[in-house]
Amino acid sequence: MKNYRIEGLDCPKCAAKLEDQLKRSGVDARIDFSSSTLIIDSQTFEEVEEIIHKHSPKITLLQSSGVEQDLPVKELMRLLFSGALFFIALVFSPFLHGNNELLEYGLFVTAYLAAGGNTVLKASRNLLKGDLFDESFLMTIATMGAFAIHELPEAVAVMIFYSFGELLEAIALRKSRRSVKELIDLRAEEVNQIIDGKLRTVPAGQIEPGDRYVVRPGERIPIDGLINSGSTWIDKSLLTGESSHVPVEEGDEVLAGTINKSGVIEITASTNLQKSYTSRMLELVEEGTSRKSNKERFITRFSRLYTPIVVSIATAIAVFPPLLFGGELSDWVHKALILLVISCPCALVISVPLSYFVGIGKASKEGILFKGSNYLESLGKVDAIFIDKTGTLTRGKPEISQIETSGRYNKRELLEYATLMESYSTHPVASSFRELIPEIPEEMKISHLTEIAGKGITAEINGKKMGIGNSSLLRDIGIDYEERGESGKIFLSIDGRVEGVFTLSDVLKDDSADALFKLRELGIHEIVMLTGDSQDNAAS
Repeated sequence: MKNYRIEGLDCPKCAAKLEDQLKRSGVDARIDFSSSTLIIDSQTFEEVEEIIHKHSPKITLLQSSGVEQDLPVKELMRLLFSGALFFIALVFSPFLHGNNELLEYGLFVTAYLAAGGNTVLKASRNLLKGDLFDESFLMTIATMGAFAIHELPEAVAVMIFYSFGELLEAIALRKSRRSVKELIDLRAEEVNQIIDGKLRTVPAGQIEPGDRYVVRPGERIPIDGLINSGSTWIDKSLLTGESSHVPVEEGDEVLAGTINKSGVIEITASTNLQKSYTSRMLELVEEGTSRKSNKERFITRFSRLYTPIVVSIATAIAVFPPLLFGGELSDWVHKALILLVISCPCALVISVPLSYFVGIGKASKEGILFKGSNYLESLGKVDAIFIDKTGTLTRGKPEISQIETSGRYNKRELLEYATLMESYSTHPVASSFRELIPEIPEEMKISHLTEIAGKGITAEINGKKMGIGNSSLLRDIGIDYEERGESGKIFLSIDGRVEGVFTLSDVLKDDSADALFKLRELGIHEIVMLTGDSQDNAAS
C-alpha cells in the first residue's frame, strides 16, 4: 500500500467522485478525506497523477505525507481582491451605468471571476462530462442568469459568499486534519541503530527485521521488537490508555509508540516501520473514515435527487407561466433564478460532513480518537457509561496516604530510610517517596543494595539490614509477617522486623467529580467504574 497527499479536495462528495473515477480507470484506490490522503495498491505515482489530472485538473497529488497549512493563502488573496473590486464597482456603478456600461460590467465580471472562477471552471468541465446537477452548476447558472438580467451586484455577491463559505470550510478541515494527524502519528522519524558496533542515527524507514537499535530513557520505541539486553519500565498509555508503567526485561516484546521510562535497552527489530504497531493504527484510522454516519449517507443520497428536482422546478417557473398566462418572460426567468440561488444545497451538503470532521478534529485536540463519523454520531444515543479507574478517574500515580509504625521508629525516620533505598530504584513508586523527602541526611550511609524485580530492595544503612517492598520480599528475606489483605501496601523491615507499612493510594483527579455531575446533567444516569484494584480501594 502507498499513501500520497491530495491538495484541492473541497468536499466529501468531491472525494467520493474522484475515488469512483480512479476505480473506473482500474486503480485500486481509497481516499481518506479527513486526512486528505490517497491510498493505492500497485500503481505508480505517475500513473495515478495522470489519471487525476485528466479528470480533476484542480487537484494536486503530492508524494509527501505532510498536512497543508491551516490558512489557504491563495484562496484568501483571491477573495480579498474580489471583495475590494466588488466594493469599488458598487461605489462607481451609479456613475457608470448607461454611458459606461461596458466598464461597469468589466468591474463586476472581474470581481466575479476572481471569487468564483474555479466554480465556473468546474461546472464547465462537469458539463462536458455530462455531469450537470451539482452545486457548481447551480451557482454558475444562477449567477450567469443574474448577469443576463442586469442584476450584477447580486451575481457577484452570491459568488463571493459561496466562495467565503468554501474558504471557511477549507480552514476548518485543515485544522481538523492537523489535529487528527498529530494525535495518531506516533511514529518515530529516527532510530539509534547499532552498525558495526557503533550507534548511528538513521531514518526509521531504513530499519528492517533483525536490525539492532538502542532506546534511551524518555525516548519513544520506534519499531516493534524484542529486548536483547537491559531492563526498564514502559509507558503504554498512548496505546492502551493504562497509566501504570509495565516492567520489561531481556526477551520481552516491546511495541512501537510506547515510551521507555527508565533504563537503556537494546532491541532487535521484529518488523519494519510500515508494519509496526503505530503504522497499523494509522491504517485503522484511515479505513475508519469510510464508516459514514447515517446522516452523511442520507445527505449523499439526498443531493443526487435534490439538484435535478430544483433545476426542473426552476425551468418550469421560467417557461410555463409566460406560455399559459401571458406573463413577462424576464420576470419569471428572474423568479426562477432567485429559486436556484436560494435553494442551492451546497450549505446542507457541506455542513453535515463538515460538522463531523470538525468534531473529530476537536476531539483529537483533547486526546480522543474517533475512527469514523458513525462512532461520533452514536454518542448521542448513549445512556450508560463504563469508566476505567486508574488514570481516568484517578491521577494514575500512587501516593503515600498513610504510614503505620511499630513504635520503635517515628514516621520521619522510616520515610528517610525508605527514600534513601528508593532513590536507587527505577520503579515508578520510588518517586512517591522522593517527593516527600527530597533531601536525605548526610550521615546515612547505604551499602550492599540489591533490587529484586517485582518485589523490592534490600540494603544496609548505617549497619542495619533493611528491606522495602511487597509481601513477596518479606518471604524472600525470611520475615514471618501475617498478611491482612495488604493490597497496595509497601513494607519496610529493619533487622528482621517489619517496622513500617506505607499505604499507597491512587488519588482522584481534581475534575473527576465535576465530570461525573456533568454527565448526569446530560442524561447519563448509569455510570459504572471498572477496575482491577481491590474492593476496598475501589470503594474508597
